[in-house]
Amino acid sequence: MNQTRYFIFNNADESAFIETPVYDSGLRGNMWQRVLADAIIPNGGSIIWTLYASDDPNDLKEVFSINNLTDFIAQNVKGRYLRLRAQMSESVRLRLILIYCGWESFLDYLPEIYREYDGFLDRFLKLFSASYLDVEKQIEKLPETFDPRYATDFTLRKLAQIVGVSHVNLWCEDGLRKLLVSGIYSQRGRFSVFRDYIEFFTGFRPNIVENFRAITGNHMSDRLYEGFDITVFLPPEAAKAKLDINSINVVIADFLPSGMTFKVVILDVQPVVSDYAFIGINSRIGAYEQTTIGSSRIGFSIVGGKNEKRQSISTGEE
Repeated sequence: MNQTRYFIFNNADESAFIETPVYDSGLRGNMWQRVLADAIIPNGGSIIWTLYASDDPNDLKEVFSINNLTDFIAQNVKGRYLRLRAQMSESVRLRLILIYCGWESFLDYLPEIYREYDGFLDRFLKLFSASYLDVEKQIEKLPETFDPRYATDFTLRKLAQIVGVSHVNLWCEDGLRKLLVSGIYSQRGRFSVFRDYIEFFTGFRPNIVENFRAITGNHMSDRLYEGFDITVFLPPEAAKAKLDINSINVVIADFLPSGMTFKVVILDVQPVVSDYAFIGINSRIGAYEQTTIGSSRIGFSIVGGKNEKRQSISTGEE
């Protein structure tokens, strides 16, 4: 029985005219089998295939031509060497070509008297063997179908639904892929993976402040505690990305324990002093000369520690 062999040509620059290298099947008088292309031909678009074959690489002759197909049997294309040309209209997008130079023929299952290779019966059975070959390849790649690293976008979202990820349509493909590969979708309610979870969705690394840790100073527990507020600070770059805050809120709510309240704040490049100001995250304490907040002036002030000579805030009144 023949062994399935093929060549792959990648049209990286998506040019309108391509010509493959001369492919060597390694067998004189080889019967070339099938051409399968990853191409999009819109209405009004055209693609013309021309195949040249011969046992002499320096004397290739045109032996087959066909138009506007992305999967066809190369009938009567015989010779050890082959070159393929494709002429396309500008609207056609061709990314990859698969050229089969040999595969298992269904004639091998029949008695010797019926084995007329490249005869009518052989060409007729090639129609079914092509479908059989496609199914066989799908079976071989079945493990990859369930691997989030390689799954298509459609399959990826189905896998996410299977493992319990909510609102999968809100996720971009890249972020959802990272989420499934990391496995943190199964670690809901954990503080240590919360930043990664938000980064996968938004594309920006956030800062997280949980009131439980800010108030108690307890950083040993990895649990997010219901009844305590949590604030998510996104960097200023997030403002330029025009993120959908409603979608972010929905996705964060999926991760947090039920009943836990949270706020999402996109930081500004300007100083922020409000209910959302946290030391070391979006505010600093140090020496500022004549810094003005409202009508008050702040000179050098010390926060924390024992200091008998603390300077007070001056309002300009003696």
